[in-house]
Amino acid sequence: MTPRTYYDVESNEGRPTFTPAGIRPSKASQRVNRVIAHAFKTMGHPFDDGSHLPVRRYIARMKLTTPQLAMLARNLCSHDAGRYPIPADDDHCERYGCSYRKYRRVVFYAHRAALSLLVETPPQSRLDLDDLSEILMAWPGALPQETQADVASVIGAHVADTIAGRPFKRRALVARGGAR
Repeated sequence: MTPRTYYDVESNEGRPTFTPAGIRPSKASQRVNRVIAHAFKTMGHPFDDGSHLPVRRYIARMKLTTPQLAMLARNLCSHDAGRYPIPADDDHCERYGCSYRKYRRVVFYAHRAALSLLVETPPQSRLDLDDLSEILMAWPGALPQETQADVASVIGAHVADTIAGRPFKRRALVARGGAR
């Protein structure tokens, strides 16, 4: 079987923890909450293209494995996604004392930070590339603008290789430290 970098089938991090005191959130969920809390603490308002950089540094200090980073990006992307109309009274908004729109904006930049780190890890197989493409397309525009063209050209080259029947070439989507 082909090794997978972006997905770990044996990971229990996405499952809630059962304790004598009750059910606790999963490790992945706790990590998402820590990243969002840090984002609220460090991000200034108004938001700009560099708003994700303090959160990027925080996530990098967490020393996550690639599957953990991919799970973080997936969870941030789907965090409160698809809740329309915008809820007037939301527990996240109460916790951080902000509007729902501001909350979504902070989550967007936290997701951007996770993505900017994730694209520095080269896919090991076509399965990894499929996982990564799914994560990248889940929230359009979340990848930092300065890296979008590089990522699109490398993914396009992978697709062209697949269509032409050429073997998979392991190459990073952006150079390490290139996605800021």
